[in-house]
Amino acid sequence: MRAMESLAVSEWAVLDSLGDGVIVLDQGGCIVSLNRAASEMIGQSQVGARGQLLSAVWPALGLAGLTEAQRSVSHEVEVEDDWGRRVYEAVLSPLREAWAEAGLTVVVVREITERKRWEAELRVECVRAQALASRDSLTGLLNHRTAFDLIESNLKEARRVGREFSVVLVDMNRLKQLNDQYGHGAGDAALRRVATTIASQVTHSDIVGRYGGDEFVVGLVNAHATNAAGFIERVNLRLALEPFVTEEGMEVPISVSCGLATYPANGSDLSELLEYADLHLYADKARGREGADATGNRPSLDGKRGSLLATMFRLIAVIDHKDGYTRKHSEQVAGCAVAIAKAMGSPLPVQRALCIAGLLHDIGKLGVPDGLLCHRGTLTRDQMVAIKRNALLAEMILADAPGMSRVMEAISTYHERLDGLGYPRGLLGSQIPLGGRILAVAETYAALVSERPYRPALRAAEARKELMRVAGTQLDPAVVRLFLGLPPESLVLDLKWGDSPLDEWTELPAAADCRSRAAE
Repeated sequence: MRAMESLAVSEWAVLDSLGDGVIVLDQGGCIVSLNRAASEMIGQSQVGARGQLLSAVWPALGLAGLTEAQRSVSHEVEVEDDWGRRVYEAVLSPLREAWAEAGLTVVVVREITERKRWEAELRVECVRAQALASRDSLTGLLNHRTAFDLIESNLKEARRVGREFSVVLVDMNRLKQLNDQYGHGAGDAALRRVATTIASQVTHSDIVGRYGGDEFVVGLVNAHATNAAGFIERVNLRLALEPFVTEEGMEVPISVSCGLATYPANGSDLSELLEYADLHLYADKARGREGADATGNRPSLDGKRGSLLATMFRLIAVIDHKDGYTRKHSEQVAGCAVAIAKAMGSPLPVQRALCIAGLLHDIGKLGVPDGLLCHRGTLTRDQMVAIKRNALLAEMILADAPGMSRVMEAISTYHERLDGLGYPRGLLGSQIPLGGRILAVAETYAALVSERPYRPALRAAEARKELMRVAGTQLDPAVVRLFLGLPPESLVLDLKWGDSPLDEWTELPAAADCRSRAAE
């Protein structure tokens, strides 16, 4: 006590001004002296606290047994009191030099509640930053590096325990066309839709990441080829059942091509599995999706003619649901196109393909808002853009169908004009494939003689005059002359099997291969 009494009053004044609590204890742990901050922490006056055991007046501090330390000791404790939850840090140090013989210990107590809160927030931010560093910013999936690190480690574990592990590469079809037609914002939104769909079809232990661009990579833990094929089919079914809708209200079908590889059947390390999966991805892209079995094989089209015809009529029925005029109109267009092809002396494969093109020529309407299909009056510039997009959308819908490339050629070019003022590409004259020129005449005539919401149907004679008026600017004059010479009964299409133009599945030959009287 005498030692403490000799401490200058001015020095205690300095201690009293500190925000930290300073307490001096004797060898028994009793309070010898304390500053004002410590008094407020304990809840007793400086005079009243002297001589009492610190562990008795402030038991929550938890310093019992620490006051006899021969070296500095740091102690942290949470305290619940009338002011709520607080965190304190207490540092005990034996007094040195002149006070050593007195065996005194100084305790510095500091409230660190705010500091601990900041530290906790910093830890959360660090975790969030680490998570962001491992995620793709657009899709929210794992980024390339993180996904492959996890797939590699899971593959090693599969090798160690002797279980199967499958890798699936997923490629979104026609992203460039979607970007070109609807803008990169729509393309990004479609990518996010694909990413969400893929992630919804895996378990919590599987790995899903963005490979880059329009590709994704999936690691399926403890999954054999049949499981992986099932995953692929679920993804495609989900995408088919939930069409993507742009901000403008356009429904755009999106699909994916996939390649899978399974350890150990298709490779022993990740590079081998990726090479195998990549080959099958491109094969899948090349042949289009007609459904796969567990081995990734596709069924042949042989013997599937009935199902192909049924599929086409289902597509027409979907359009017909949006626009009741479509089914009859499509059959009229197909009949006219086939009649023109017959009159040209075109081979049967050309006739069959033009029949299919006529039946499906309006498939792009799936992406046109319902209100525009029945719009009366002049269309705005934006509405015209939406209408013109249907040609490109038809390409996107038919792009993956096997054997449809030439049919798609006719469908995607029948809106073009000989004078170059058509759409979607502004082709001029002979740049337009013959199939597109034939389909244009057939579609124009069928549209003129049909009742539409914005105008009454024309009589056959009036429609023929209109064809002659636009021949040479909009339509191929040679094809128009040939069509106008056909008897009306030849324009009716019989879709029954047998001698029908749909009796076999075929492609439309390239325009350069079509030798006809019209071309001459």
